[in-house]
Amino acid sequence: MSDVVECVQFKLKDGVSDADFVTASEVVNVWIKSRPGFRYRSLSKDAAGEWRDIVYWESRETAHQASELFMQDLCHSDFMQMIDEASVLMNHSDVKLNLAGACG
Repeated sequence: MSDVVECVQFKLKDGVSDADFVTASEVVNVWIKSRPGFRYRSLSKDAAGEWRDIVYWESRETAHQASELFMQDLCHSDFMQMIDEASVLMNHSDVKLNLAGACG
């Protein structure tokens, strides 16, 4: 088994501030840390206003299980309500190489 990266790319709805969105993402942090197979999560935004929620999972199976439960458990959360649904792109990819540096 190899780690799997889940990448969700999206934009926020008009009028949602970055600060409010990051605050709302705390519910995801709490939820995701309790999921089996969770490794790492980052939330970033590029210059064009596109966000990326990147999560490393232990396996494709744990990634897919978490994705299904996420929609059941958090679909009505403030976090999800701030995302422009039409802009969401999600994929999973197998990790072929890991290299860790000095992290925060």
